Amino acid sequence: PMLFFMGISDLIGVQAFVAIRKEKQLLIINIITTVINLTLNAILIPKYLAYGAAFATMISELVKCIIFIVSGQAYLEYKPLICTMGKYCVASLLMGIIVWLVQMKWLSASSILHTVYLIAVGGVLYFGMLLVTKDEWMMKCLGIIKSLINRIRGRKAA
Repeated sequence: PMLFFMGISDLIGVQAFVAIRKEKQLLIINIITTVINLTLNAILIPKYLAYGAAFATMISELVKCIIFIVSGQAYLEYKPLICTMGKYCVASLLMGIIVWLVQMKWLSASSILHTVYLIAVGGVLYFGMLLVTKDEWMMKCLGIIKSLINRIRGRKAA
């Protein structure tokens, strides 16, 4: 969950707040959540050790994410962002499930070669799903690749 919270915080906090020149608000939010993290660490680490540190960090990232979402409502329109992210989240989730199933079914041993294979399978699945949904970014990338291939072909013919 922490990776999700950090991703949203980075997207809204760093990228959006800097773009709209709200660096001071960004700094204040980061200071507040750092104090929360330090306080929770001081309370939880003595009793729960690494689990306490992990929990404290997750909670502070969740708080940061919530603060960014709430304070960003005045500056940002979330509906287009959520619609765009939904497609990528579904593609990522499906890819993750299929890669996990491939690993469980066919790859019993762990090795670098198996990891490379799983990365390749995941990449093909993810980008394949984006192609099927005619993702705008993917279509632009394909257009660039096609124009590069055409340029190369044109040079060889000349």
